[in-house]
Amino acid sequence: MAILKNITTKNAVAPEGIDLIDSTAFSSISNIDVASIIISNNEAVTAVTIDVFILDTKADPDEFYYLCKNLVIPGGVSLVLDEDFSFHIKSTRTLRIHTAEASPDLTVIIN
Repeated sequence: MAILKNITTKNAVAPEGIDLIDSTAFSSISNIDVASIIISNNEAVTAVTIDVFILDTKADPDEFYYLCKNLVIPGGVSLVLDEDFSFHIKSTRTLRIHTAEASPDLTVIIN
């Protein structure tokens, strides 16, 4: 089943971000397999800069595992990450997206 998220709000400073997959919602599952992540910049012209990362808050200090960092997606363009990967779900890990754009218009689809 796909996870769909529309992102239209700004995140001021990393690691603040919007949860794409929150591990606390899947406490009975040991792994989440992700076949692809599609990130669509729905703005006609305006580019957006994003970070997509796994945040582990159990580590001290917090640990970040970036899938992409400071990646610029031009207006009207979609990014497709389609290399299969998985990560162990712990109550401290979350897949997040961050952007500091004032009013982004992104759609994220996770398969």
